[in-house]
Amino acid sequence: MTDDYEWAGPNANIAKVLDKYCYGASRPPFALMLDGAWGCGKTWFIKRFFEEKKKNRISDSELGMIYVSLYGIQDAEEITKAIYAAMHPILGGKIGELGKVVFKGLLKSTLKIDLHHLENGKADLSAVLGIPDNTGNKDRIFRNRILVFDDVERAKMPVSDILALVQPLVESHEDRVILVANEKDIAADNEVERDRYERVKEKTIYLSLHLTPDIGKTFKKFITENENGIFISFIEENKEYMYNLIIKSSCSNLRIVDFFMTFGEYLLEYTYE
Repeated sequence: MTDDYEWAGPNANIAKVLDKYCYGASRPPFALMLDGAWGCGKTWFIKRFFEEKKKNRISDSELGMIYVSLYGIQDAEEITKAIYAAMHPILGGKIGELGKVVFKGLLKSTLKIDLHHLENGKADLSAVLGIPDNTGNKDRIFRNRILVFDDVERAKMPVSDILALVQPLVESHEDRVILVANEKDIAADNEVERDRYERVKEKTIYLSLHLTPDIGKTFKKFITENENGIFISFIEENKEYMYNLIIKSSCSNLRIVDFFMTFGEYLLEYTYE
């Protein structure tokens, strides 16, 4: 990735930190959290970051990102299955040959879950991170992983348990883990679990990066992607007022633009009538 983070707008510094964490020479034994209110653009931002990285990819040996949403996830086995499903594009044609070993190896070794007996005693971390191919080449299928766990606060299992599963991943110095969440809503209605989360977090998450909603760019994107008309003219004429109104109201949900797109023109015509 180049040093041009213009696409990131007010979050350019976050992009720089992510770049250093994911692709720097050091192997940090901790996870990062991308924090922000619902609808502020966290998922868009993290996916755009890796899209930009892919554009400037130097070789296939660079770290690849595996994206997993934890929305509705109930336990560690479901997390593992989600990771396994996300591995398909990376393993490609090798999935039929290696899938069962990778899946069980991840359960047994990385997440410390012994569901089944592993064939041939392949129970160490290398079963997930570095299985040799048929030629005897010991190069890893994918050298390291960057795991992105999105919607962390929407998992049905305790987030403190999720962090306990993340801990051995980052301690191995082989993997980078990014957690994406609206952190203030994690166990907001459970004081005991919130306290447990805060204590586990100290050992697992080194830094929380707070995303700022890019309202200006969102408005610009909306205007440029829609045809000219009375509604777009209205938006352009009043965008400063509307922008300031959103800022003053502390609204950080960029999905409000979806409301404009769906109902705005009809509301405007009705108002004129």
